[in-house]
Amino acid sequence: MQNKVNMEDTISNENLKNRIICKACNTGNDASATRCRKCWGRLTQKGFNTKVEPELVSSSYETQYLNDYRKTLANRALIKWLLGLTITLFLILAWIINVFQFNVNIETNTPSSKVSNSQDINDWPMVQKNNHHTGLASKNDFTISEGVKWKFTTTDFIHTTPAMVENTIYIGTGDNKIIALDTNNGNVIWENTVNSPVDVSLSLTKDIAYASLRDGRVLALDRKNGNEIWTYDTGEAIFGSVTIHNGAVYGGNTGKKIFSIDAKTGELLWDYFTESWVITAPAVKDNVVAVGSDDSYFYLLNAQNGNLRYKLKLGSGENTPAIIDDTAYFTTATRFGSRLNSFNLQRKNVRFAQGFIRWWFQLYAWNMASKPANPIGYNWGVELRRETGGFQIRNEQVRSNLATDGEYIYVNTFEGNIRSIDIKNGDTLWKISKSANIQSSPILSGSTLVQLMNNGTIYGINKNDGSTMWEYMLNEEIYGSAILVNDTLYVPTVEGNLYALG
Repeated sequence: MQNKVNMEDTISNENLKNRIICKACNTGNDASATRCRKCWGRLTQKGFNTKVEPELVSSSYETQYLNDYRKTLANRALIKWLLGLTITLFLILAWIINVFQFNVNIETNTPSSKVSNSQDINDWPMVQKNNHHTGLASKNDFTISEGVKWKFTTTDFIHTTPAMVENTIYIGTGDNKIIALDTNNGNVIWENTVNSPVDVSLSLTKDIAYASLRDGRVLALDRKNGNEIWTYDTGEAIFGSVTIHNGAVYGGNTGKKIFSIDAKTGELLWDYFTESWVITAPAVKDNVVAVGSDDSYFYLLNAQNGNLRYKLKLGSGENTPAIIDDTAYFTTATRFGSRLNSFNLQRKNVRFAQGFIRWWFQLYAWNMASKPANPIGYNWGVELRRETGGFQIRNEQVRSNLATDGEYIYVNTFEGNIRSIDIKNGDTLWKISKSANIQSSPILSGSTLVQLMNNGTIYGINKNDGSTMWEYMLNEEIYGSAILVNDTLYVPTVEGNLYALG
């Protein structure tokens, strides 16, 4: 009886007779089939005069195979679902981190004081006067009527911009000296000899003079007597001034580093590495440090811990950013020449968006897409070029800092051109050309734009229309920038003289 049941179970039922199971996917197929109806795998094999016959199975055996196959499919579906969920959650987390800028907390020291560059209207404590580097001297128009009030002479060049606090003027010289002078008569108050030429401008608070040196050190000197308070070695040469803000010294060096040092003790607070030299002074506004690098990126960092807020490739940084409200203005150098840029200081990186825009630009370059919008936070940019006749256009170079009155940016180029540009949209109000090269930063005083030329000519230009109001010839080469305090213009020269003009 048992044999009869087994025989019937195996072959008597025509619906189950002559079935073959696919060994790859466990699917039942007709015995006459050569390939599986599910996965299209081969069901029979032929070798050297050998044929592998299909295996005839019972319904119970096929059911077991089918159940196993269903379990296999269910497990595979579960694995795919879990993998898809994991990838989706990872992408959502990455998007949240990029959009909301959650940065890993970096342990940093807190500055031991709140000291900053002097903000007194009668002082000029750093490059372009203040932490925002506006170059705005006063509301009074300026002219040189008296001529030379006094002259101080050293034995080598003076390339640095002077700095002044409380009627004492500080300069660095090519004969390895830092010198403090009385602004009333040019007499030496003190001098400090270092181990290399000083061609970077000093940065002053009410009590301390900070000097950046070629050997990579930052020196803190007692402003009254020149005695060393502390020194910090950054490791590589420094070619830009430092900025002092809320107890910290901010600067950069040729070691591809932006650094923050305690202004009182000289201890390192944090550093951030770029991809090339940093040779301009940072600008600081509230909790944001803005600086350009020779790696062609513009950086915004958190002033307290050095965390990156923003990084955008615009070209090599040529000057210290000038800041008006929450907007930074700065020039960059590219293979197309110099470009004046306007950028919102409060913006933060959305890295995925930048990658998307880069691809968009590439497609635009291939004529496969329309021109993309400006990157996040980028307001406008102006190419600085000069026409040389016909269809020829030559690039210009910026070798100085900017000046601004809050309505217009004043920028000059080495080729002798001076421009007034609207800060709202980058439109040019006026442009004038002079016959000499320019490496000195412009100064604003009332309606007068004071501009020094390399050949020693000093112009007083009407900031409203670019007309020349007066000019003065010093007959010495000028590579550094001047400062204007209390109606006196202090001018350094390549011949090693510092002039007080009024």
